[in-house]
Amino acid sequence: MEKKIIHELIKHMNRTDSNLNELKDKIAELRDLQLVNKLDIINLRNDIERLKLSIPVVSPETAEMLHRMEDIVKKAKDIEKLKSIAKEVENIEREIKKIKQASKRPLSERILGALEKRIDENKRKIDGIRSGIEKTTKKCPKCGAILGRNAKFCGKCGKKIK
Repeated sequence: MEKKIIHELIKHMNRTDSNLNELKDKIAELRDLQLVNKLDIINLRNDIERLKLSIPVVSPETAEMLHRMEDIVKKAKDIEKLKSIAKEVENIEREIKKIKQASKRPLSERILGALEKRIDENKRKIDGIRSGIEKTTKKCPKCGAILGRNAKFCGKCGKKIK
């Protein structure tokens, strides 16, 4: 019975490892985007301050730019959430490695259940953040770069976006 539980746990951990590797790849992409977004946010904040000082009435173009800035800020917050989840995933991976190393000892179903629950919670968090990012972004048809929903040109390759 114990061998069966260990076997099932190893199968589950292998699937989890695969999912974690996929998540790590996505996080790496988002970290690259984060660097660009941080610079964009700084520039946009400076632009906002200049606009506040120079224009008493907000034009439609300015309103559109402010909306784009809000989208960028939201993406930056989502990236921070993903980083936090990535750290949690790394902690879980460490715990799973410890369990694998100690597989000769009897495993507690309570520990396994707690780990599975944490993994499921993180998957739900990741899915929620992904859907939020997908609602506020689109991909460049030429190079695949992640762009703001209202982007007119790709910031990476310069392609005009329809």
